[in-house]
Amino acid sequence: MVRSLAALAALILPAALNAEPVLVDDPAACALYDANAPGAMMTLQGEDRTVLTPDGMSAIEWYCEFETPVELDWADDALAIRPGYCMEPGPGVFPDVFVIADFQGEDGIVYLWSMSGGGTGEATVFYRCD
Repeated sequence: MVRSLAALAALILPAALNAEPVLVDDPAACALYDANAPGAMMTLQGEDRTVLTPDGMSAIEWYCEFETPVELDWADDALAIRPGYCMEPGPGVFPDVFVIADFQGEDGIVYLWSMSGGGTGEATVFYRCD
């Protein structure tokens, strides 16, 4: 099942990588990123990284999809609430609620909170790979 999810992410997400902003929770990973290279998503995810696109986020063994895409442009402060779901290996599908924020003056940085994160108030910070 892990291979199925990884294969699914490798097939679906590269098109999004070329057209939309791609962010990762480890800015050092951006040095490895080439949107046109085969397996770009897998390289960016690596073993422990999470990738965020306007449609959702993914890692090697799971992905989450937002009900509607998020617009990321950093022109103004923006806060969006998105329902969605996450899938992991096995019969692991669960609903989630995401809060996504980007702020003027912090170009290329996105903050994401989720209910599955335990409601601690701690955001996962993502950095745009240009």
